[in-house]
Amino acid sequence: MKEMSVIYSEMKEELERKTGVILSDGGDMALRLYAVAAELETLWAQVQWTLNQSFPQTAAGSFLELHAKARELERASGSFAEGYIRFETDEARSEPVTIASDTVCLNAGGLEFITTAETIIAAGELHCDAPAACKTMGIKGNVPAGSIIFMALAPIGVAKCYNTAAFSGGAEEEGDELLRARVLGSFASLPNGSNKAFYETETLNTNGVAAVCVLPKNRGPGTVDIII
Repeated sequence: MKEMSVIYSEMKEELERKTGVILSDGGDMALRLYAVAAELETLWAQVQWTLNQSFPQTAAGSFLELHAKARELERASGSFAEGYIRFETDEARSEPVTIASDTVCLNAGGLEFITTAETIIAAGELHCDAPAACKTMGIKGNVPAGSIIFMALAPIGVAKCYNTAAFSGGAEEEGDELLRARVLGSFASLPNGSNKAFYETETLNTNGVAAVCVLPKNRGPGTVDIII
């Protein structure tokens, strides 16, 4: 792409060659040429941008997704890590203790985990396990057991919380480069309804699947094993 200064210089040189008049850089005609050069630079940038989005090798964002759709591919969406948080009382109570949905707990790094259903510590019991999910999408939510130990606002009667097992399932949204590789790869190996490329494409188009290995005839003729 040509910069405005280059375009201006070329226009100035051409005008001087054809008219024989030497332009002053501060004159009225020079200012007019500067304005035209600025507009041409903008148009040049727009043309270059349009050219880049026209091919999967250089397209980005939603335009790359359009190329993917033409190949019956979709960007793999991210997911939120899930697990269970245990809420405990300091002593057994005669009445149930309610853990409301959307109760916020945190780990030492300040990452928030939110309960996804109302749960009750039954009368006479000391704890209950509430389903929860990380508020932030991605692998950050895949935290180890015993790391979620803080409550933003402790429910009445609850003394402490912690996750008895690791949270898992958090995944990042597929980036442009990974999606681009799949789009370009689809041209090299065209799905025909029964080959490896078909099973790979169908499986990778499933949310939560980051990679796949297809094993034809792994258990004999007529069988296909898919490892995700």
